[in-house]
Amino acid sequence: MKRNLFSSILFDASDDKKQTPPTKITPGDDGFVSGKKWAYRLNPDTKRHTIWLYGVFKSTNDYRDILSLFHRLNDDDVVVIHVHSLGGNITAASNIISAMLRSRATIITNNIGTAASCGSLITSFGHKIHVDPNTTTMFHHAAFGFQDSVHRMLSYSQHAINQGVDLLTKMQKRGIITEDEVYAISQRGEEFYLSSEIMESRLRAANLWYEGEL
Repeated sequence: MKRNLFSSILFDASDDKKQTPPTKITPGDDGFVSGKKWAYRLNPDTKRHTIWLYGVFKSTNDYRDILSLFHRLNDDDVVVIHVHSLGGNITAASNIISAMLRSRATIITNNIGTAASCGSLITSFGHKIHVDPNTTTMFHHAAFGFQDSVHRMLSYSQHAINQGVDLLTKMQKRGIITEDEVYAISQRGEEFYLSSEIMESRLRAANLWYEGEL
């Protein structure tokens, strides 16, 4: 059964203390639907849709309409996700990645400026990936700061390390980063800034490079 792309559901985000009521999505005259840190435009005729993700990822609830959209897409849909982000909350990024992987649509990601930290994670999990010229992709480990009991901070820190290593290992298996880079990031806290030329070379070698229309 086909799904109504312009329907909206409330996404139950566990990292949000307070949920707001679901909103009715009404595209503007130009076909765009916009949120605080995202925008998308659907084309039900061609089945080719475009999403823009920008700014710092904070709360999963900020992206509930994007997550809902991934759920509603079908096998014959293609989504191009343009990313420009310096990073943010790894929980929000992980939920977006999970929705991308569960979606029946073909997902193409594209770095249009800087894809750093969580931004690079999301970019790395498209079925096919493109990076625009003169862009930067940065990989590193989770960073955060909060005050709590030492045991809770230790527990959360270890969880964040394990979660980060898991995602980095998946990216290594895809051919996006190297085994040495995973070790340097996870064990020494190093950061790696990759030019568009290096990213294109790696993506082509891994058969992940997207050549088509964006």
